[in-house]
Amino acid sequence: MQCMGKLTLKEYDMLEKVQHDFCKKVQGFHPRTPSVTAADVIGVKPTQCYMEKRTLLFLVNYAMQYVTVFLKRLLLYFWAKYSCYWP
Repeated sequence: MQCMGKLTLKEYDMLEKVQHDFCKKVQGFHPRTPSVTAADVIGVKPTQCYMEKRTLLFLVNYAMQYVTVFLKRLLLYFWAKYSCYWP
């Protein structure tokens, strides 16, 4: 599992610049082409969107582990409670 700390605004800007420059280079656009155009043509979202999506997925997976544990314990509780009534 990879843990990432919080990035500063400067680091986000640096990642965005690299991402936009890469999009322009891949498509063969002139370096002065607007970055938004280069990214939109190939469907690249801003870096911060990817970071937020990964953070949200991590939190959902983390929360689901505890829901699963809770449900297992609940099922075991009811199984143990009512198992004496089953033949």
